[in-house]
Amino acid sequence: MSFGAVKRFLRPIETLPSDLVAAARGASVVLDRFAYDLYLSDVGHTTDVHDGDEFQTAARTHGGVDVYVVDGVDPRRSSAEQLAFAATDGRMIAGVVAAFTVDVLDS
Repeated sequence: MSFGAVKRFLRPIETLPSDLVAAARGASVVLDRFAYDLYLSDVGHTTDVHDGDEFQTAARTHGGVDVYVVDGVDPRRSSAEQLAFAATDGRMIAGVVAAFTVDVLDS
């Protein structure tokens, strides 16, 4: 999934932390205790792991998750300074995405 395609659903942010707005219709996250599927309407989807039970519980409690996508930077392995620079450089988009929990994601 390209960064440009994802920009249809999430909005640019210029600073971290930032108040996020709801993602565009068609964006959703389905998650189990270990992994998630991020769906973006007919554009596609991606799968990865998350932080476990606490993340799933928070998603269930709030009904959504904050999703950040950064062009050219791995957000899990980057420093706060690198992420802040990506935001001010226009390479970060984000939004609150509706979340749905399941027992086990289908593979």
